[in-house]
Amino acid sequence: MFLTSAFYGLIAIVISFVVGALFYYVLKEDTRQNKRKQIEEVGSQIINFIMYIWIGKIILKNPPFIKDPMAVLPYPSDSKAFYFATICIFIHIYLKFRNKQEEKFQLLQTFLPIFIVSQFTYEFMQIVFFEMKPNWLLLIFYACLIFLYMILNNKLSERKIQLTILTFLLMGNSLLAIFTRTYVFGYPLHAIYFVLMFIWMLAFIIINNKRLVQQ
Repeated sequence: MFLTSAFYGLIAIVISFVVGALFYYVLKEDTRQNKRKQIEEVGSQIINFIMYIWIGKIILKNPPFIKDPMAVLPYPSDSKAFYFATICIFIHIYLKFRNKQEEKFQLLQTFLPIFIVSQFTYEFMQIVFFEMKPNWLLLIFYACLIFLYMILNNKLSERKIQLTILTFLLMGNSLLAIFTRTYVFGYPLHAIYFVLMFIWMLAFIIINNKRLVQQ
């Protein structure tokens, strides 16, 4: 049963990100080559993130699982594995793009629309296909973010759009997590996680903007 649940959950995530990538591809005004390149980079980092979640499951589970790592994979991941993967992917991206500031912003600007559409699609699929109890606040929240992104797209600079969407995304999730259970692709996350993410992302954008100006 664990294996079946994990399999369907993974399929739902894959479909959600495909929908998110199609949304970005259609809406973004750029060459096909550049759009495909950015989508491939985001897809690569998502695969890395999933791998870090699995590694987190193996490390954070009971010691017997360390002796037999494959035994833990069918079991569903928890929030701790998600937090572990978040730290790992940040380190991974930092090391990969350490001296490539513009590439960091391109990755973020591609990831944001893909993520918000993917999360909306995932929540919608949970209601329609898996008959889960609907979280209407979360569904409406991501629908509003998508609408906001579509309004701002091509009207503001990419960095202003990033800052605006990130602010609403992380602070909105922080507030939702205080009053209700907030999920990201099935993982229940604490409000502190979103607050820390907001502080980190804000510092990242400010510091890197200063570096770009100095260059």
